Amino acid sequence: MTDFALKIPKNKIVREHLHEQIASVLEEMIASQSLPPGSRLPSERELAANFNVNRATLRLAIRLIEQRGLIEMKVGSGIYIKDVPGSTVADAIERYVNFKSCPQQDLQAFREILEPEIAVMAAQNATAQELEALLDYSIQIEEMANNPDIESYAGIDAGFHENLALATHNMMIIAVISGVQKVTRSWIYASHGMISAQHSMNLIQQGASVHRKIYDAVAAHNTVHAREAMRTHMRISRSTLEVLRELSPEMVGNDVQGMNDGGILASK
Repeated sequence: MTDFALKIPKNKIVREHLHEQIASVLEEMIASQSLPPGSRLPSERELAANFNVNRATLRLAIRLIEQRGLIEMKVGSGIYIKDVPGSTVADAIERYVNFKSCPQQDLQAFREILEPEIAVMAAQNATAQELEALLDYSIQIEEMANNPDIESYAGIDAGFHENLALATHNMMIIAVISGVQKVTRSWIYASHGMISAQHSMNLIQQGASVHRKIYDAVAAHNTVHAREAMRTHMRISRSTLEVLRELSPEMVGNDVQGMNDGGILASK
């Protein structure tokens, strides 16, 4: 019998929703023992015996963990721990916002907390190659100010923020921002379709200016200016949110569901 199976905590298992509890215990054990990707877990038979459950219940737990992207079943070989990509986090955030009716105002508040410090970390850590990519996005946004295409603008804006996150060299931030920007891209597109053409143009022009200021501060490795420039960006986003609240309260206060076909506001 393997050491892993012997360490299964019997006192953590009760009979209600048994397979979910087993899945949670297995996840905790995998994390606490820092098992690397590719590690092989004990067989279903051995796990079932040590959890004191039948194999059908154990199999439900294994399938649940597999659905969460943590393990993979190899026929005739066994159960193996997977390398969890950052896209797993990003996809989970997108699903949560779209299917749990997360208010746009909550997403905005989250960004107001996170984005300024991302700018600070980017100013501290950005490489020459990462700065080059940020400059390219800044230029593309400026070009949009004179000939706006909302769908393209939303994508470029998201690209700027995702690359800013990359420049932090923090894997958790990169994964989270990837998910946030998937939603923000759709929000920008949808919200610009609700406001006047002139207002939309003004927002894009403001966005061009503030993104350039963020880039300049990050390129100069000036953390104070980077934080303040991003806070300015977030204030623009917040003010646009208030405009939309008057036009369509349900869009801002209730959910962003059904916006997957493109959309973002002046979130930039």
